[in-house]
Amino acid sequence: MKPFQQVLLSPVATILDALRVIDASALEVALIIDKQGTLLGTVTDGDIRRSLLKGRQVADPAVDIMNPRPFTVNHGTPEEEILFQMSRRSIKQIPIVDTGMPGWSIWCC
Repeated sequence: MKPFQQVLLSPVATILDALRVIDASALEVALIIDKQGTLLGTVTDGDIRRSLLKGRQVADPAVDIMNPRPFTVNHGTPEEEILFQMSRRSIKQIPIVDTGMPGWSIWCC
């Protein structure tokens, strides 16, 4: 199994499911994907913390707190550009998407 596959969640996953995935992996993110494998959004521990502080419950759907427009790069983006964007945006992961078809991977540093 590729390392990023352990952080995949379906759209029916709960916040608790996302929390468990984030806790169990070193990637510090949960990725919500549809049945076709298209990235719908990301959930980080910060998203979960903020949602709980606003009164959400761990049984609530993770899609309600996901970032539906995460910063992504296209497949084939040079590694130097990915690292630059990660540094510039102070993020630890960037989903790499293929605009020609559903699917993606994740690049972490």
